[in-house]
Amino acid sequence: MARQDTPATTSRGAGAQASGSGLRGFLLSRWRGEAPLGTVFWRDMLVIGTGLNVLTGLAAMVMLAADMSTALALAVHFSLLPWNLFLVLAVWRSAEKAPPSQATVARFGSLLWLPFAIVI
Repeated sequence: MARQDTPATTSRGAGAQASGSGLRGFLLSRWRGEAPLGTVFWRDMLVIGTGLNVLTGLAAMVMLAADMSTALALAVHFSLLPWNLFLVLAVWRSAEKAPPSQATVARFGSLLWLPFAIVI
C-alpha cells in the first residue's frame, strides 16, 4: 500500500524547510539579524561563547603543560576565532532592529568582548 502524506506532515516539512531548522536555521537567523538581540548578546556570545573560549584556552594550556606541539596548542586556542567574529557580526546585525540605546551598548560590549575572548 502506498504511503500518503497527511496535511500535517506535508505542512510540517514545508515549514521546516522554509524557516531553516536546526543548525542551519540557527546560523541563518543570526546572520540575517533575525534573532533577538538579548538572546544573541547574552546567551550566544557572553555565556556560550565565553564558555567555549575558556574550554579551548584550558585545552591549549593543558597541551602546553604536556609538552605537546606549541603550534598545535595555538591552533586549538585560536580555533574559535571565526566563531567569535561570527558572534560579533550577529550582535551587530541583530542590533539593527533594537532600540538605539540597547543597540549601542550591545555593539560596544561585543567589541570589548572580542579581544577578551581571544585572550582567554
